[in-house]
Amino acid sequence: MSNIIHHFNGGLYTKEMHLEAGDTIIKHTHDYDHQSILVSGEVVLSVGGELQVLSAPAVINIKANVEHEARALTPVVWLCQHITNCTDPDEVDDVLIGQGEA
Repeated sequence: MSNIIHHFNGGLYTKEMHLEAGDTIIKHTHDYDHQSILVSGEVVLSVGGELQVLSAPAVINIKANVEHEARALTPVVWLCQHITNCTDPDEVDDVLIGQGEA
């Protein structure tokens, strides 16, 4: 992954990811619903094993415990938003990603 910027604001965490073509957001789950925003670029998104190609701008709602992953087809800016009290960039993925997932 090319670049990650962490934004923490009053219990809302936004992970801002800048991806190069071919980069992948690896398959994972969360124990709660959340939304992602494709700000720019194009991705192949897999949600629950169903593939779709998305072009920005797009808002994606992901249900709790549903495996999802994305592969950038072009350079991409992707935002993942989560409700959490964690404000440590080194720990936030451990807090947010479902048990047994990478």
